[in-house]
Amino acid sequence: MYHIISISVIILIIVYLLCRGESKEQFALGKNYSIRYNNSDKNVEIYNIVSKIVGDKVSGLKFNGIDSYMRIPDISLNKYTLTFIIKFDNVNKSQTLISNGWELMTDKGLLTVVYKNETVVLEKTILPNEFVQIAVMVANNDITLFLDGIQLTKTFKNKIPSGDILIGKGSFKGIIGEIALFTEIKNTKELCD
Repeated sequence: MYHIISISVIILIIVYLLCRGESKEQFALGKNYSIRYNNSDKNVEIYNIVSKIVGDKVSGLKFNGIDSYMRIPDISLNKYTLTFIIKFDNVNKSQTLISNGWELMTDKGLLTVVYKNETVVLEKTILPNEFVQIAVMVANNDITLFLDGIQLTKTFKNKIPSGDILIGKGSFKGIIGEIALFTEIKNTKELCD
């Protein structure tokens, strides 16, 4: 009798240890979360998302600042535009927004891209608890940052890598929504429309 209980407890512990890792959230039964991709949708993976926010002005995902993130798989593009609406709980804390061999971060309310010991900072301050639009345009060695109509381009020494894009991984706390990925470089007018 005690052997059966002991074996049952061991099995429960093993199942718990195997299942306690990252939990993939799915808001629609049997489907991945999707983002806008050109004129269609692209399936993405979301992990440890606090909740889905649906509002009159913006819909998005609530990230917890610890282990919430989104993975956009299979990005093998030489050029693209990634755009989204974002609201920070705290802009004074350093937070990683995007990583893809390079990182888009905020520090003291400023957007910063870091890639292989090179840095570019967009000198426009982001305020806490306000929605802003951010876009990143990547083409070969160039990264262009866009923040609510202000734009800055940096040409890096090395070609920007392609691959999976991670959004919010590790430290972002707030809401990200209206995420869209385009296989072309969008201009300011197109981003503002």
